[in-house]
Amino acid sequence: MNKAMKLTCGPLTLFYQDGFVRYIQHGSDEVLRMIYFALRDENWVTVDLSIVNETIEEHQDGFAIRCEALNRRDGKVLITWQISIQVKRNGSLVFSINGNVLEDFKKNRAGFCVLHPLKGVIGEPVVLSHPDGTKSEHAFPTLIVPATPFKEVTGMRWRINAKWYNLKFEGDIFETEDQRNWGDASFKTFCTPQRLPFPAPLRKGDQISQRIEFHCENSEPSPVIDNMITISKGSSILRLPEIGIGSSPSEEFTEKIFGLLKDIKFDHYRIDVDLSNPEWPDIFSSDVLAGQRLESPFEIALHLPSDPRDETDKFINLLRRERIPVRKVTLLSKNELTTKDLHILFIPLLREMIPGAEFGIGTDFNFTELNRYRMNKSDADYVTFAVDPQEHATDDLTVIENAEAPYWGVASAFDLYELPVHVSPVLLKRKYNPYATDPAAFIIPEEERFDARQQKQFCALWTLGSVKSLVNAKAAGATYFQAVGVHGILSAEGEPYPVYDVFKLLSDKRRFGYFYATTSTAPLHVDALWAEDGPVIVWNYTDQTQEVLIEPLKKTVILSPHAFEVIEFTT
Repeated sequence: MNKAMKLTCGPLTLFYQDGFVRYIQHGSDEVLRMIYFALRDENWVTVDLSIVNETIEEHQDGFAIRCEALNRRDGKVLITWQISIQVKRNGSLVFSINGNVLEDFKKNRAGFCVLHPLKGVIGEPVVLSHPDGTKSEHAFPTLIVPATPFKEVTGMRWRINAKWYNLKFEGDIFETEDQRNWGDASFKTFCTPQRLPFPAPLRKGDQISQRIEFHCENSEPSPVIDNMITISKGSSILRLPEIGIGSSPSEEFTEKIFGLLKDIKFDHYRIDVDLSNPEWPDIFSSDVLAGQRLESPFEIALHLPSDPRDETDKFINLLRRERIPVRKVTLLSKNELTTKDLHILFIPLLREMIPGAEFGIGTDFNFTELNRYRMNKSDADYVTFAVDPQEHATDDLTVIENAEAPYWGVASAFDLYELPVHVSPVLLKRKYNPYATDPAAFIIPEEERFDARQQKQFCALWTLGSVKSLVNAKAAGATYFQAVGVHGILSAEGEPYPVYDVFKLLSDKRRFGYFYATTSTAPLHVDALWAEDGPVIVWNYTDQTQEVLIEPLKKTVILSPHAFEVIEFTT
């Protein structure tokens, strides 16, 4: 992936990267987060795209960007694209794509997507144009909505900071979804309408032609104040949620691994128990032995079959016989998107059998399942859902943007269920694809789940950002990653990955148990957690050295690229 190139043209500033445009700003206001196009297959997997023959020309009226793009899979080119982006000094942008299908293919989407930022957009009015020539008035939702809020769209007029902006779409009908449902920090306007059947066939020789026009109604942008990044402290004080780690059933724990994990003192150790698997007692016992060595309370994710009575009795008897201390039990319905009423009815009985434990309901998938498939909460102590930042895109910038998204899932879940909210598991890359057309694609293979960034500083920085999001949302708890292995915080040999240091730092509850609400003037570059008793954890997402002002102390900090530091001082 090429590095993003900053372009300034009249009142607009934007970044161009690999055929897409990002962070379109009118003065100091971000008005669009991204305009891009995508080919997604019948299982909603995004097909790889490569850019060739790229030219960028500046002329008297603005910039002209032209390139070709290729969608490839298994060595075959599926679609070739001709791309044209015109950026004018009058504050307008025209983006067109023309695709030529070279192979038969089943698609769920092929064409443009527009991402809208959250800041300055949430709660603001929008006027939609429709294919029949009519218009309708709406507003961008504040909390996450389950249904598609804007449908049958050919144009949009919306407001940010008292200024109005316009989009016009050609070549397909568009609609807007609340991407926060899937862990993205944006709204997305996309084609084709989901009322149409999918997957839909693309045939060799088919043509795809689309065009987007954007312009500002107000020529005068908000003034850009080019000061250094500033970290400010609010007055409210927020608690760090309970933080646990996931088990690693296929990994051997050495004495070195036990020692390193015990040093962190996790609030819980999550073990998944699939009662439909005949071998669950042996797997569970092995996981328990590891957890007991860590001296962490257990959180059990209990995956229940349609008739769980006999296996549930075995599970309870095993807990009693081995005297296994359990802090939480999350009831999950096997092969279902959320916990079903049949299994929620077991909670009173389990509460008698496992005294002192809390019982939760929810999903092992995205927040959208809690939102769309409402549960009977009457006997539950908490609700839970999973988070990953790569549901729609995998590049570094998108993943960093999405560190903010758990806030909205927690806030919306609490609004729906009025129960404490736990986020479990938090993963860099998802384990399941519940939206796959092919049932065989439901469980994502290990090789596809691998993300080399898990073992790098990037994961440590993203984890700090996601923890801040959970702190701000007043989440009750979170389970991160797994203990050991390629999806863990330690290698199989017991070598700590950089993210280990984050959890080691946060485990010192005397210093980092409570935080002030904190804001950054450039949260996609530098952000911070400001502890109640003084220290500030500051991190730099970027590959450039950043100068940061810590207010109200008037203390300036120089942050190295891709680094985090603890700034010590007394208030």
